[in-house]
Amino acid sequence: FSIVYYQATHMLGLYRNWKQGKREAGINTLSPKFVYNMFNGGNAGGVWPYDVYRLLLAHGCCLQRHFKYVGDKNQKKHYQEWCTDAAIWRKALTNRFRRAGQTKGLISTRGLNEAKQLLVNGWVLQFSSPIDYWDIRPAKEHNNEFKYAHGLYNGKSFKERIKEVKEYRKGSHLFCYHSMTIVGYDDTLKFDLNENGKIEEKEKGAFLVANSWGTDWKRGNKGFMWAPYGVLNDKFAVPKKYRKLVYGTMRFFLRDSGLTWLQPETKPYKPKVVAEIAFNNKQRNQVRLALGVGKLGESRPERLSMPAAVNYLGGAIAVEARLVLDFSEVALFINKPTRYFLCVFDNSDGNQTTVTDFIVADEEKGKVIECKGQLPIIVDQNKGWA
Repeated sequence: FSIVYYQATHMLGLYRNWKQGKREAGINTLSPKFVYNMFNGGNAGGVWPYDVYRLLLAHGCCLQRHFKYVGDKNQKKHYQEWCTDAAIWRKALTNRFRRAGQTKGLISTRGLNEAKQLLVNGWVLQFSSPIDYWDIRPAKEHNNEFKYAHGLYNGKSFKERIKEVKEYRKGSHLFCYHSMTIVGYDDTLKFDLNENGKIEEKEKGAFLVANSWGTDWKRGNKGFMWAPYGVLNDKFAVPKKYRKLVYGTMRFFLRDSGLTWLQPETKPYKPKVVAEIAFNNKQRNQVRLALGVGKLGESRPERLSMPAAVNYLGGAIAVEARLVLDFSEVALFINKPTRYFLCVFDNSDGNQTTVTDFIVADEEKGKVIECKGQLPIIVDQNKGWA
């Protein structure tokens, strides 16, 4: 949610000079539902940030007013419904992002300064952490005016924490990552993180974190939280003698990985070639689509591209959709004349995937090519080409 609603919306607005006053009305707000439901397996749970960024870079994202997100887990349609309207997929492409990446690890001065400079430039940054296990306390160094993340342990002794880490290694899901957005920083804040009664140089400064749980997040400061640099880079979050065990299990904070940034296209993206595909299956998690190009007369493509969307992650839910996917980048690798390919993968027996339409549109030349004579494509635990 936070990557699309907070980071992607903010960055697109920054580059497109959107007026902030319109965002609350949903006019200039991106829809988390367009992205989130593609990867959540049909469940009201989390998704991997990697998948979200892949989709934003490949397909863009539509606005809330075109495909509205509602945070209501009591109605399945809010977290299971896919966008199946080709016109909305075309609109989403105009909001495609150029690139994403990470700063250097925050354990280094270079990584910390890089993150600060991006924030000064107006960017916002993403990271993931098991927020339910943060030890959040009132900042006594600042007259308890706000709360901050003191470490990871949420009041439990580290001995208890080690038991939980060992249990996690056996397969228990004790640590659930949650994505959050860093929206600012303050070098003047001070926190006695090692509790020795002194403020050391490494205990100064903090990032301002926005949590997508909003004002309902009672442990925070009306949806926000100060996260000291020293906590986020593990200097104080994990005692030194236990670090090997904790790092071997999972990265709690950002010692090595850094913060994720996202850069939009300056102007609305205009694809050179697009494919419009209509398909259906009783279980959409059996389906994967791929686009390819080759020379005329060839029966198989020379180059194949796997879109981020429709890739076995939709859950065992029926789908009948018409999508528009960008064909531009893969089409550049073949000299004209070109044959365009659609590859359909079905990974299970019993519920066949049927493609009823495949149209390629050369947007620059205004030329439309319809696949005739090979439709419908019906695939069951196999792959098919058009």
